[in-house]
Amino acid sequence: MNLKTKDSPKTARNSSAAEAFRRRRFLARTCAMQYAFQMDVQDDWEASDQQLADFRLHLRFELLGGDEDEQIKPAADKELTAAWEHALRLMRGLAERREEVDSLIRQAATNWTLERMSLVDKAILRTATFEMAFVEKVPVVTAINDAIELAKRYGEVDSQSFVNGVLDRIRKNLGRVPTSSGRQRQSASGKPGAAAKPE
Repeated sequence: MNLKTKDSPKTARNSSAAEAFRRRRFLARTCAMQYAFQMDVQDDWEASDQQLADFRLHLRFELLGGDEDEQIKPAADKELTAAWEHALRLMRGLAERREEVDSLIRQAATNWTLERMSLVDKAILRTATFEMAFVEKVPVVTAINDAIELAKRYGEVDSQSFVNGVLDRIRKNLGRVPTSSGRQRQSASGKPGAAAKPE
């Protein structure tokens, strides 16, 4: 009998591919959070092709390391290229539906106004909220976990618990289950939507 163990080459390849996918998605969410921060600071909620191209050029140096006089490591540039499609979906979508996203955050952030939140926390909440509400195939738990990690890296001491609490209330308001099991979910309009499946 030829049993495959968890340490088989195929399993290792699958695990490696899954980890690479998770890294790409986290990088995409980081890019989108940074762009949400930039749009808020500049009070310019646009995501034109030129603005996004300029932002990507900036990211190659600021987010991935190096400066304008140095060459970016090819591996890092490849990671950004792989993550960029999902990052674009989040950045363009958030620019287009920011008012709907902000409404969801206001409903969930009891005793807080958007104006009182830090710019970083708002950027993280907006990015994750858009993804949970409008990107069908993304498991809600993944979006929340990555948002908490972003809060840990870029936010203040209490940012993790604050982001987690607000996003969990948004999840409940959307009728999303905290798994990727494919059970029925509710769309942002409150109507039954497609089952959540990992993309």
